[in-house]
Amino acid sequence: MSIDGKVAVSSHDWRANFRARALSDRVVLVSDHGSWMFVSRQELAALHACRADAELLARLERRGLLRTPDNQQDLEQALERWRAPHLRGAALHIVVTTRRCNLACRYCHASSTPENGPLQDLDAPTAEKIVDFAFHSPVPSLAIEFQGGESLLNLDAVRHTVIVARERARQTGKKVRFSLVSNLTLLTPSTLDYLKENQIGLSTSVDGPPAIHDRNRPFCSGCGSYRQVMAAVQQVRQAGCHAGFLMVLTPASLPHYKEIVDHHLSLGIDILCLNPAQALGRGRDDSHISDFDAYLDCYRKILDYTFALLYEGVVVTERFLLLALQKVVDCSDVGFADFRNPCGAVFSQLAYDVNGDIYPCDEARSFPEFRLGNVALDTYEKIVHLQKARDLVRASIPSAPLCRDCAYEPYCGLCPVMSYAEGRGLTPVPPDDFRCRLTRFLFDFVFEKMASDPEQLNALMRYQALRGGLQKARAELRG
Repeated sequence: MSIDGKVAVSSHDWRANFRARALSDRVVLVSDHGSWMFVSRQELAALHACRADAELLARLERRGLLRTPDNQQDLEQALERWRAPHLRGAALHIVVTTRRCNLACRYCHASSTPENGPLQDLDAPTAEKIVDFAFHSPVPSLAIEFQGGESLLNLDAVRHTVIVARERARQTGKKVRFSLVSNLTLLTPSTLDYLKENQIGLSTSVDGPPAIHDRNRPFCSGCGSYRQVMAAVQQVRQAGCHAGFLMVLTPASLPHYKEIVDHHLSLGIDILCLNPAQALGRGRDDSHISDFDAYLDCYRKILDYTFALLYEGVVVTERFLLLALQKVVDCSDVGFADFRNPCGAVFSQLAYDVNGDIYPCDEARSFPEFRLGNVALDTYEKIVHLQKARDLVRASIPSAPLCRDCAYEPYCGLCPVMSYAEGRGLTPVPPDDFRCRLTRFLFDFVFEKMASDPEQLNALMRYQALRGGLQKARAELRG
């Protein structure tokens, strides 16, 4: 009898609505709309043989894991709720203000040009066309994220885009919020005042202690940037502003995972945003993660270390673990474009280069073949109905035979662009695709923890909901 996979058994009263995944001492059953339940191997065998007792069948029906005449309509509505948010329209719009940068990061996916090189900046007319294009997305709220290069090298474009977008929001009745990705080395007091006054969120990268960060993220001159970044972080905090922190792991970083986690804790960072260096832009050389086994081994060590710290009352966790946990605990998908089925390209996010070229996502900017059009020539409606756009979204939907049998298919987050970058073609092919392996590893980890240590996970969820009630969360964890 196979344990893993879709169970195609039924009686005259019910039909299985789940896929099974064997864990260390039990089996988890997951429905198409994300509900789940643990059963024993003996209980699964009884289901296979249509000999399960009435109590088990009733529990499975309540969880939506059995389809019956009584719950048929409820299951259809649950599946619609699970999938509906993905099809509303692009809410995230990534605007590149310049291709220039004052750093020369080893893994830069944008292949940025030097700060003093030829001007490759977003101008005012193009910014206005981008805003007009973005506001044609049929969503009530938009998020505009400024990127580069180094976005602060063209602050004029940021200012103009904010003014135009706010006026467009007033005219249309839509809401708009802003964020800016920066290495922070060019941050000045006046710029910080502007960002604070206009409620523009900040995000930056800190890859670890000085030796690791400076190796990954030097200035164009070759000098490290750690000292300047830390000075800017201090400036941001003194101004009462918040900055999100990303951490990129390269092959050289993996052996130093503990020092990296400890360093982030020393900065007061309690949610680690781990990102493997990808085979994009300058990352196509030896800076990207090509040994997936080594990365997953490091990832497990990081998660194990954070849980060891939790037992000591130190609240720290990892972003994708929290997202996976939210999917499992809330039985709802999350609005994170890079971790959903289908992926968020085109229908949840779009990216715009300095010349107005439109791409399905940020990562796709590395490949001219993913260009969808230009804001000066094309409409939103035309772009989202392009066959190229639909093919990309279709490629992100798990459709291989192994996907159809995988319990984690509803939670999955495949990335066609990364599959293409790794030379595997547009359609990710399990089980060797990196995102596929990462998803299986992550949800195995979550469900094993749900089975063995649910209180720790519940405390994490409470902490995430409170965010700022650190003392209360620590007391819960110690108790």
